[in-house]
Amino acid sequence: MLVAAGGAAAVALGGCLGDAAVAGNDSAGNSEGTGAIAVDGSGELGDPAETVEVRLQSYPTPAVDPNLVHVVPGGTVEWVGDGLRNTTTAYHPETNGPQRIPDSAEPWDSGLLRKDSRFTHTFEETGVYDYADTTELCGSHESFGVVGRVVVGRPDLDAEPAIQHDVTALPSLATDAMATLDRRCRNHFG
Repeated sequence: MLVAAGGAAAVALGGCLGDAAVAGNDSAGNSEGTGAIAVDGSGELGDPAETVEVRLQSYPTPAVDPNLVHVVPGGTVEWVGDGLRNTTTAYHPETNGPQRIPDSAEPWDSGLLRKDSRFTHTFEETGVYDYADTTELCGSHESFGVVGRVVVGRPDLDAEPAIQHDVTALPSLATDAMATLDRRCRNHFG
């Protein structure tokens, strides 16, 4: 029953993400490709989870799935390489580009993630955390709009560096993806 519920949540989440590629589930609820797996809550906005899995895809098209997750303070996100080469790197001057995580939060950089390799980060502080897949091949995955967001708790969006960002500081497709994430967060949190 839990497997079926998880499959339904992944399908429902896929319908609201729009930009992210989401694969279907078979009749047993097993993922055929990418999809979110949450241990308790769904990990969708409004239903924060303690643990959420995010797939980093590089083939046939680079993608983060899901590209927006919601966890409780102290919650964990586990990124799983679902392709040949991926990374998850916080937007922060120490790791990649402008600061788009809370002021006192520690930035992260997974290093290279290959197929089925995993990277876990625990988010202690309420806030909005943006990140990119910084893999470079014929272009960076970030330049193709492969970015994601972790929302922790119920943040005050007007105080978040991720929301108050300079739109010219990112590649254009990443900026477009972030604008979509901003709208979704504003629609949910008001």
